[in-house]
Amino acid sequence: MSAMKALATAIEESYGKPIINKLIEDLESKNTPYSIELVIELVNNNLSYSGIFNPVLYQKYTEYRSLLLQLAAKQDKPLVGHAMHVTTEDGKHYYNARISENMYSDSKEKVCVCMNGCSNIPKARLYDHGLSMSTSGGYFHSTLVSGLTLLPFKVDTRFWFWGGTWCANGGIYITVPMAAWLCESDKDFY
Repeated sequence: MSAMKALATAIEESYGKPIINKLIEDLESKNTPYSIELVIELVNNNLSYSGIFNPVLYQKYTEYRSLLLQLAAKQDKPLVGHAMHVTTEDGKHYYNARISENMYSDSKEKVCVCMNGCSNIPKARLYDHGLSMSTSGGYFHSTLVSGLTLLPFKVDTRFWFWGGTWCANGGIYITVPMAAWLCESDKDFY
């Protein structure tokens, strides 16, 4: 048995349902190209999902994942959706900050940051300024782009979108290695 098939079987046994093999059967019956690795990633990262894993959801997952990987590859300037590590003047660290829509200024010289942010992607669109998304999770603050440094590594960053309907446990989560920026000793952060 291949390692991927063994992993799929282990996930199904722990979940109590043949969801991965059922999804693969559905994808094959509709002649939908698929990757067993992405099928396992989709299901394994979303075991609490209350909807049905089907080919439409798989297609949406791969579309959003591809979009996020495109965003991660854009590293010439800080973009909405990029990760950020912030160290405040008093030494507090935020390792899960996120660049979000700039609600404070139309200035290209500043970015808006959400501390401990998690982002919902309502539409699969990439703009010049980054993703169209809604971020929540912590307080927001703006900082100068000139004070940011691109980190030499990517950071696993989590995003989500609505799977089928808006309901409890209706979100689908995607974690991708994202471009990340460092902001040190910004006196404006508290």
